[in-house]
Amino acid sequence: VTQIRERLTPRTKAIICVHTYHFPVDMEPVLALAKERGIKVIEDAAEMIGQTCLGRPCGSFGDISTMSFYPNKHITTGEGG
Repeated sequence: VTQIRERLTPRTKAIICVHTYHFPVDMEPVLALAKERGIKVIEDAAEMIGQTCLGRPCGSFGDISTMSFYPNKHITTGEGG
């Protein structure tokens, strides 16, 4: 969160958290910072389908989340993005 805080500017509208290869982002401090600053949280949970963090599905913490089924992801649909 220290690195995120250092990079925030008055123009910052959102923080993007990328959960990668079964390693979820520690969402509690990120959400607290976002609330403090009044900015949105976007989660990229494409590599975390079916995984949980703090007893909740990854991708369910932020204001919006993204998933992907591209061929290099855990669950694919052929050429679906």
